[in-house]
Amino acid sequence: MARLMLLACLLCAAALMPLRPGWAQGAPAHFEPSVDGTRWLLSVDFEPPLTARLEEVASRGIPLHFTIEFELLRPRWYWWPESVFEHAVTWRLAYHPLTGDYRLSREGLVSQSFARLEDALAPIVQLRNWRIELPLDLPGGPYLGQVRLRLDSGQLPRPVRIDALTNRELYPQAEWKKFPVNIPTKTSAQ
Repeated sequence: MARLMLLACLLCAAALMPLRPGWAQGAPAHFEPSVDGTRWLLSVDFEPPLTARLEEVASRGIPLHFTIEFELLRPRWYWWPESVFEHAVTWRLAYHPLTGDYRLSREGLVSQSFARLEDALAPIVQLRNWRIELPLDLPGGPYLGQVRLRLDSGQLPRPVRIDALTNRELYPQAEWKKFPVNIPTKTSAQ
């Protein structure tokens, strides 16, 4: 019984804690079909996900993995919105002490070098024309899109990952940035 009371108190305390401002503050997302109509292009700005502790971890050569997640939801009047499509991309940011530069790679394919950490984060926090291929069989109508940028703490080395569980500077909150999406019906698209 005492454990149950303690759990209830902890849950109440967690619910009453003030929320930290998320990274996805600022300008709204821009989501539009490409010229050929087969893909959608997403452009969005995020707040730089840096804290003093994360800068210190990165400067020691520990790679940081940032994930940008996109989700398309269908609103339902009787329940929470239904997730109809999800897409994510992961960026790896690592400092190389021998060359003194930061290297940014996207899913292990594209690699760029930058002299400053802020410059290395620019392609992530100012995402432009991210191609998203929605399923062709999606019915037309109003949808809700949401996107967020978050640090993937599961990719951190174990000692840093354990520290991230209790230190908010190592794992800042990432909030969803929401925007309306109108997918044209097949007859109106022709």
